[in-house]
Formats: sequence, C-alpha cells, structure tokens
Amino acid sequence: MTVNMTFSLPDEVAAYLKARPNASAQVAAAIRRQMLEEALDALPRRADDDAYLGASADAFFGAPR
Repeated sequence: MTVNMTFSLPDEVAAYLKARPNASAQVAAAIRRQMLEEALDALPRRADDDAYLGASADAFFGAPR
C-alpha cells in the first residue's frame, strides 16, 4: 500500500529529486536507510572494556601465521 504525502524540501533537494526517474523510490530508499540506522543504534552495544572480548581479540589478532 502507498500513501500520498505532500511536504516542502530545500531547493537543492527538490532539484535533485526532480532529475531522478522515480523520486518516490529515492525518498523511500533514503528513509529506509535512516530507519535501519536508527534500529541499529537502538541495539545494545558491548562495553569497550569487556575483558573477555578483549582477550579473544588479542588471541585472534596476535595468532601466529
């Protein structure tokens, strides 16, 4: 399903979209990227001082070739 929306854009953004073959697809893709970024930012992060992960990284990256 789609929804018809009207909104104002800065001149340079409007000019860019007018030059595209499918402005709606461009806008949808940009908003989906933003939605994904926000969803990823909401995920829990590991602590930088996680001793277990630090030791694992040291063992992995310090492994002989």
